[in-house]
Amino acid sequence: MTLTLAAPAESHYTPAIDETCRRIPPLWPLQNFVAVNPFLGLSDMPFAQAARLLERVAHGTILMDTNYYLACLRQGSISPANIRAALSECASVVDPTDPVSWLEEQLEAPDRAQRILSVADWLDHSRGTSWAPFIVDEISKWCSSYFDQGQSSWEMPWKNLPLYQAWKRAAEIDANPEVFGLGDFRRRVKGLPESENDAIEYSLDRLNIPHETVTDFLHRQ
Repeated sequence: MTLTLAAPAESHYTPAIDETCRRIPPLWPLQNFVAVNPFLGLSDMPFAQAARLLERVAHGTILMDTNYYLACLRQGSISPANIRAALSECASVVDPTDPVSWLEEQLEAPDRAQRILSVADWLDHSRGTSWAPFIVDEISKWCSSYFDQGQSSWEMPWKNLPLYQAWKRAAEIDANPEVFGLGDFRRRVKGLPESENDAIEYSLDRLNIPHETVTDFLHRQ
């Protein structure tokens, strides 16, 4: 199936939206996604920078747990020479007298990465709710309906529209979020802009997201 995209409306958020989209590898159609490098959109970044970014926006890591590296140090499978070579390759000005003790201090230091939260993340963290998994379920439900290739018994009636507009039509009559506790959901969806980029701009302005963090915030979404 070919995904039809509406012509994007230019705004001061357009560069951030474009950069966010470039970070996401094309994992469709689903039967072909296994052949795609999952880090394709980050391949222009140094490894450490990409790892740090994913830690902030995806709340995960592409590295082993720190305890694994500490165990390797103490067992000798990572040597002081390995650490010096890694620091040299990173063009680090650090030249520790005792590389093993220095690296142990780095690995045991508290994590200072400030994780980016979605609105649902923030609500769940601050109020003990479970909005984040509900949002994932809703997105999965409508994406599976939109991209369905005849497997389901019910076909979404708006598949002739671009994805955002199709979701908007469906969500305007979907009572499920209101049953879950998101009051007045359908009326609010009807009030959203018709363009996906306009809807993003509207949401970011309402949330008052600092401009310098918009790309990472959108990446988290």
